[in-house]
Amino acid sequence: MNVISDFLGTMQRIGSGRTGDSVMICWFLNFCSSLSYVGLLSAIAIFPALAEHPSQSNLIKGFSELPLTMSGAGPMIAFGGATELAAVPWLKARGYGAILNLRLDQERPGHLKLMKKQAKANEIEYVHLPFDPATNTDIVPQFIEVIRASANHPLYIHCNSATRAAALWLIYRVLEDGLDFDEAKGEAENIAGRPEAAIVFAERYLSQRE
Repeated sequence: MNVISDFLGTMQRIGSGRTGDSVMICWFLNFCSSLSYVGLLSAIAIFPALAEHPSQSNLIKGFSELPLTMSGAGPMIAFGGATELAAVPWLKARGYGAILNLRLDQERPGHLKLMKKQAKANEIEYVHLPFDPATNTDIVPQFIEVIRASANHPLYIHCNSATRAAALWLIYRVLEDGLDFDEAKGEAENIAGRPEAAIVFAERYLSQRE
């Protein structure tokens, strides 16, 4: 705004010293003033809108979407890390049918209950399948069943850094969609916050099934 004010002031001084140009300069000054006023009003209108729509990165850590062809998971699936309450209506607006949370309840005490309440309010399915890679609990069959359910499509899967989500997805792609391990590994590398950990877990799991 200081640049505009200085410019307008300079034009006024020029106009006062050259009477032949005064009419044209006055018109030009009025035109510039109108533009600056409209610009100010536009900025004022935009700022509240920005405040009402937080950025995607503030809603979900490491969010990614993966278009699919010939997959039992449907035409689209998404992954992410830590997910805020405000992400639920955002996901609903993007057309997602369900949220699959792989985090342990104690990772963020009290948050699970709030997320379930938020999901119910926004009429989006919410599935909690706690997954701790350090234990011997095999949740892969349950994970596959959630993905198979067409009512959940498109599905959003998250943990804390998308690493556990990527590991299970890699396993799913090999076992269910018949992808080559290296091809499925490429997807996991793009999804996971810690790709190496996801790949090591999936590779060990699949080798134990052989």
